[in-house]
Amino acid sequence: MLKNLKISTVISVSVGLISIICMAIFYVVLNGNVSKVVETKALDNMTTSLDGQANLLTSLSLIPRPCSGSTQPRTR
Repeated sequence: MLKNLKISTVISVSVGLISIICMAIFYVVLNGNVSKVVETKALDNMTTSLDGQANLLTSLSLIPRPCSGSTQPRTR
């Protein structure tokens, strides 16, 4: 009876340790991949936003502005 208890304890502890090791490896791999994806997406979003702002500024600078010496009243 005692021998069966020791074997079951060894099996249980072994399965627990193997599970913990596998989960730790899975966590490390998954964490690295997710971090890379998040960083890439964040940089893409910032680049897209920057391009949009640059296009907006370019389109606004194409609008002719009145000269400072003109007789037209300024609007605010």
